[in-house]
Amino acid sequence: MNVLKAINNWRVLDESYGLHSLKLFVREQLVRPSLLKLPSFYPTDLNLEVTTVCDSHCKYCCRDRLVNSGEKPVEHLSLQNARHYIDRLRELTSNIPDEELSFAPVGFGEPLLSPHFFKIVAYIRELFPHIIIHANTNAISLNLEVAEELVDCGLDDLILSINFADRKSYRRECGVDKLPQVLKNVIDFLRLKGSHLPRSYVQLLDREENHVSLKNFTRLLKPYLKGGNHLYFREFIEFSSYPRKNAKYVCSEPWSVMFVDLKGNVFPCCLYAWGLNHRLLRLGHIDDDPDILFSKLNRLRKAQLSGNYNSTCKQCAGLDVNSQWYKIRFHNQVQKLIKT
Repeated sequence: MNVLKAINNWRVLDESYGLHSLKLFVREQLVRPSLLKLPSFYPTDLNLEVTTVCDSHCKYCCRDRLVNSGEKPVEHLSLQNARHYIDRLRELTSNIPDEELSFAPVGFGEPLLSPHFFKIVAYIRELFPHIIIHANTNAISLNLEVAEELVDCGLDDLILSINFADRKSYRRECGVDKLPQVLKNVIDFLRLKGSHLPRSYVQLLDREENHVSLKNFTRLLKPYLKGGNHLYFREFIEFSSYPRKNAKYVCSEPWSVMFVDLKGNVFPCCLYAWGLNHRLLRLGHIDDDPDILFSKLNRLRKAQLSGNYNSTCKQCAGLDVNSQWYKIRFHNQVQKLIKT
């Protein structure tokens, strides 16, 4: 298949908002496990948890469960610790070209609520001049002051997670009645930023209720979906339902992802906390010797290659819908190709 032709078709479908056509196109023409090559280096996808404070209570998110059970504290990452963790990540990736890396200053909270978010992004950019930095927001706190600071702040990509297109569904699933405010914030931000960075993706989940409201929603946003702004549909994955089926595919996350939480604990995937007994996936602390971190990582990889999954991985929804993660990751590769 001609990759450049595929990229062009992706753009056309994205602009026409053809949800089902896009899904079919991705599944049949782009999403093949053979297309996802293992990275030449590790880690290439860096995640840093900047806060666990959140202003919504989404049913499909495990954040409230973790907080209520005492497994997660409700706090912001200090700027001092953030800089230290970023320094360590720079040391661990010193042999990897920035062009091979991406960095997400996100976690189990709303990133824009962190009082240090923009300073953290600036420090990442200082140490990783050519890296792709991406984040997401539910846009509840995205007022004009924050919007102005977001424009050209150092982020390359931003997902605006509206997720539901009608007020009733939004209130039911997100636990707050904020959709009118969120839509205003998103439109004001897109209008303000124009074609400046970050490239912005208004995200809806592929749920039946969104299909019903899609026409009016796209009519409202269409004037602002230009100059690097897009409407993005993400397949809905229910992480809270257990137990899972047996794993069918080797997970790609341990070959690319390094997630550092508020306390400096290191995990080999960004989904670690969705599962039960997630501490089984802890590789160590960011200050540990790399040999300690990578030895446990390699044991995890070898076990998966031989078909042995620990209890946390077995309960991860990502393995049941592996092709969707290939889709997301391949989409990121496509975006890199577009830029070059």
